[in-house]
Amino acid sequence: MRIEKPTDESARVLLITARSDHGGGPRHILDLLNTFQSERIKFSIASPSQTPYADKFRALTEDFIEIAPRTFSISDFLKLARFIRDHRIHVIHSHGRGAGIYSRLLGLFTGVNVLHTFHGIHREKSFAGRAKLFVDQFFSIFRFTPIFVSENERVEAHKFHCVLEGRPEFVIENAVDTARFQPNKKPKSLVSGEASRLRAGG
Repeated sequence: MRIEKPTDESARVLLITARSDHGGGPRHILDLLNTFQSERIKFSIASPSQTPYADKFRALTEDFIEIAPRTFSISDFLKLARFIRDHRIHVIHSHGRGAGIYSRLLGLFTGVNVLHTFHGIHREKSFAGRAKLFVDQFFSIFRFTPIFVSENERVEAHKFHCVLEGRPEFVIENAVDTARFQPNKKPKSLVSGEASRLRAGG
């Protein structure tokens, strides 16, 4: 994946998420910010001001733009459009459906390249589920690069017509940071006791 940018300045990326309370999207963004800190990439983020992620986002980005949680706001859209223009943003990267509405409309409005990570293809048979699927299907006609968190998600996105065929796309598997976990080691006394019982036929 290459970010096109002028050669005389850093790439400027605007990340968008419609929630910062919990969920895979905010966690994914936090991992991105922690991993790709570089003078060559300058991150800004549009996010609700929720715990626990908003404060972490503020600490890791140059600019934090507060938006309403899990809803589309015309005033927030115009605020983001002005920010993109004034800060010469090169790439918009959205996470989740709500953020994807903003990003793809902003891409159309500003001409900036858009990456969109789905974080799930919703296909529940309820009215709300059908409405969510319709949103993804409608925005499939917009110009953007889809990113999937698993191969299964990619397959489902094509099956339910949430992306157009023939476009570049990427699968970036969700990963578990094993460094955060310690192996569950049994005390030697327990292991020795278990072995003794086995030898004794206990």
